[in-house]
Amino acid sequence: MHVDAAAVIGLHFHTGPDEFILLARLMAGRHSPGSRFTLEKLLTASTVYWISTALLSALYLSSATLYLLKTAWVRTQLSALGYPGYLVPLLIVLKVLAVVAVLSRINTPLSDLAYAGMFFHLLLAAIAHAGAGKPKDALPAAIGLILLVVSFATQNGAREFPSPHGDVQAWTRPASH
Repeated sequence: MHVDAAAVIGLHFHTGPDEFILLARLMAGRHSPGSRFTLEKLLTASTVYWISTALLSALYLSSATLYLLKTAWVRTQLSALGYPGYLVPLLIVLKVLAVVAVLSRINTPLSDLAYAGMFFHLLLAAIAHAGAGKPKDALPAAIGLILLVVSFATQNGAREFPSPHGDVQAWTRPASH
């Protein structure tokens, strides 16, 4: 079983020691089937949240790094999609700030706003690549959208201050009049 290091760190700081020990045993292959720990217990909403959020954050930070290190190439790619090159520095800053807002959760509405911004960015990126006849280039955005939805939907099970918009059960309840 391969687990991302950021997910392990997130698991260590946001779950109990029993779950962290279970993960370490599973990774080392020393988990006995008869023990009281199970993989199902490990895969709680909190764990799913931290893994999806860590992967989404890694996607955004690696993208911002690419934009920073290969600015000329990124400007060329953006102009091929019909976007102006002057957006590159703005996108670098916004990608980093979005990750900081989601991970730090200093303010729940700010975190929700960052999720919304990431959603529209990823959706529009996927549409732009597909519309330019490059559907393979839309794959990172599609993966990002999946990670974003999972992260957003599981955030209330993992965070101290819940988002009023992250209540997945409320999405499926009929509206009361």
